[in-house]
Amino acid sequence: YPRNAILFSDENGSIFEYIEICFDCHQFRKSRDKVHFDPDGFSNHSLGLLEQFFSKQGLTTTGDD
Repeated sequence: YPRNAILFSDENGSIFEYIEICFDCHQFRKSRDKVHFDPDGFSNHSLGLLEQFFSKQGLTTTGDD
């Protein structure tokens, strides 16, 4: 259940790419194959940095919806 997302939008606000991330199960989904990651996806370190960033923005990254 990806609970968080990074959205990429153009100057008109139209979303053209996205990455959905679940910090609980460490899984992710992407909008299309052109969005590249390391073969193993996000490392624990990378997920930790993203989680810290989201938390600093006041966003919840774990727990029940």
